[in-house]
Amino acid sequence: MGFGPYEIPKQLFLVIMIAFVFMNFITNRGKEQSVCISSLTIFMAFWLSSLILSGLFGESPYESFWGSTERLQGIWTWGLYIAHFFICLKIFKDSRLLKIFLNITIGIGIILSFYAILQQFGIDPFNISDIDMASGRSFATAGHPNFLGQFLIFPIITLFVRIMKNAGGTKKILLTTALLFTFTGLLTTFNRASILGILLAICFLKLYKTSGKKRLKFVIIGLFLTIITASMLTYTGGLRSLNSRINLLQPIGALLIENPIFGSGIETFYKTYQKVATKEIYLTENLYDIPDRIHNEPLQVLLDQGAIGFLLYLMTIIFLIWIFIKHKLQTDNQITAYFAILAYLISMQFSFSLSLHMIFLLGMWAVLFADKNLGKQAFKVKTFKIPEKIIIWLLKPAALLLCIFYMYTAVSMLYADIYFAKGMKSYLKSSTEAEQFFAESLSLNPNSRYYLYNAANLLMGNTETLARLGKITNDGYHYDIAIANYLGKNGDLKGANKHFEIAAKKAPNWPLIWQMWGDFLFEEKMYTDAITKYEKLINLAPPYWKWPEKYRIFKKNHELFFISLQRLNKAYKELGDTRKSHELESYIFQ
Repeated sequence: MGFGPYEIPKQLFLVIMIAFVFMNFITNRGKEQSVCISSLTIFMAFWLSSLILSGLFGESPYESFWGSTERLQGIWTWGLYIAHFFICLKIFKDSRLLKIFLNITIGIGIILSFYAILQQFGIDPFNISDIDMASGRSFATAGHPNFLGQFLIFPIITLFVRIMKNAGGTKKILLTTALLFTFTGLLTTFNRASILGILLAICFLKLYKTSGKKRLKFVIIGLFLTIITASMLTYTGGLRSLNSRINLLQPIGALLIENPIFGSGIETFYKTYQKVATKEIYLTENLYDIPDRIHNEPLQVLLDQGAIGFLLYLMTIIFLIWIFIKHKLQTDNQITAYFAILAYLISMQFSFSLSLHMIFLLGMWAVLFADKNLGKQAFKVKTFKIPEKIIIWLLKPAALLLCIFYMYTAVSMLYADIYFAKGMKSYLKSSTEAEQFFAESLSLNPNSRYYLYNAANLLMGNTETLARLGKITNDGYHYDIAIANYLGKNGDLKGANKHFEIAAKKAPNWPLIWQMWGDFLFEEKMYTDAITKYEKLINLAPPYWKWPEKYRIFKKNHELFFISLQRLNKAYKELGDTRKSHELESYIFQ
């Protein structure tokens, strides 16, 4: 596996499943077929249009379409999500298939919980990553403890509703055991947002099931217990995550008014945030990290898709409130889906979604609409027949082209990732061999900023790669850094300084720019200018020397920063500034 073992395989699997359904449609010899155009269909069309418009008028149209290599949540992926939703909506009208989906949800939840518990005992069958890298929190195969916690919302709520339905006996004992086991898996992630979401959803579920004076009494007790539990979880787990969210949110006001109608485009937050980022963010995050999400779903939609996307998102919230008030849930399956969606929505006030979550979230939305035809009752607009000729000559060829496009691009992404990982591993042994792997990777996936940026910096002689990086990022700061490194290597000091300066204007508080700029000037023996850049770097870094334990952890994880400090120390000595040199040495070698 390559550098993206979490998102790319999941999306390839989703593409294959959707392709099977499309191929079934293509090979069927049916004549006229009826199609229901509903408010739901129109809503999805508007949502997709909002994504496309935000991409076209946003910061980086290419990145908005393809998504980042790390997250893969661009318009390309949303095409899959929408197809997945309508397929689920159709097949879940068969109650047997709907039940299978819910059983699969529970089964996967139990398996991942078992894996998470094993990780707590130091057992990791797939050896994906060291649990210590996640501060002792389990993540199973989800890539991060929070992502596992978010997924486990779906099986936990499903099990809880089934336990409520069963009066007693062996089945209830088995379900309760499964629930306790899965909840234990959730606790190993220490994902407080998901725990809070589940607790509040259960409170609302009990509220939905009660009436009169009992309802008011339950509301007071439920909210009190939830507040107590949430407070305990907050303080026992520390406030780093909460402080991180606060630091992220502080400068967001300026971005909200920058692209108010269409937004900056999905998958571009990493770029726009750097315009307004403050150094306080590095009090709770790694010094060289680039935040690519705001960790609050409504705000993320507003930033990415502007007022249009946010209004559509708000409509879903209003719809959920309407269902609750009007008591529209008729079956246990609808109750399961509704309160799973509600719990997940609460957790999304502190996080964001990836493929694993969207597959099951949209599946739950499909359960909500398909079971007992809630969607047909509330949203049907018009049904009409599609003639056989249109099916044969328009719809089937279009479906075939989409299948080919998605299968080719998904497989290409997977192999590109594998080749890129091989290039990175072989770089230290042979730059020629690495260059071949990088070239193969970029030929398969020429739309990845991650691949282009790293390949451009490691193999600085490839102008074609640089040009492609500029096109993909719409001349973002990654492009200017790569150009600066390329020009510096080829002796154009003036041009290199110019592009470092441009990059610093686009991302004034990203420490890596100042470190790289300082390193470049130091190597050119331009010590006075190098000192200026290094001092800016130190100014951005938190004062870790005041906190011995944090300083130890910081030093362990930021080796390059301390190499730059040693260079700064040498620059002071070269210019005869012994006072600053001694002060810096006490910082470096404490």
